[in-house]
Amino acid sequence: MSKAQFLQSNLELNRSPAGSEWKDVSYVISGFPPILWLSEANLLDKVEFLRNKFDFDGEELRDVLVTYPQVLGLGIEQNLRAKVDFLLLDSESGGAGLTRAELKEFVLYQPALLAYSLEARIKPRIERLKENSISFSYAPPYLMSYSNVKFDQW
Repeated sequence: MSKAQFLQSNLELNRSPAGSEWKDVSYVISGFPPILWLSEANLLDKVEFLRNKFDFDGEELRDVLVTYPQVLGLGIEQNLRAKVDFLLLDSESGGAGLTRAELKEFVLYQPALLAYSLEARIKPRIERLKENSISFSYAPPYLMSYSNVKFDQW
């Protein structure tokens, strides 16, 4: 089985209309060419992590992977789990205080949230929001994508 066939059949990338069944695979490969060198086991572990942590159905998972295929290049233990745990940790304990449903909506809206640096971007911005009595759950879903200058102006 080729890598393209593996991606199409195992990563929920076969949802395009008839006649364009390779379109999703094309988007994912062109958006993140290193996917071709990642092992099938590595990719399946990441897909399973995303599916379980966010309770994504097939269409939601497909949307995340087509929109931001780079998520498949992030390490689970060193990267994804730490961010998810922080974002779900209640704010009294120092986390962002999101519910699982809120985090899912943030990630569906902006999958790149999972790629931002926890220490350099996410934590400092959550702390600034708290200092201003703003819950991250009420912040615009695109807030983490702002440049530092634009975030400061917001």
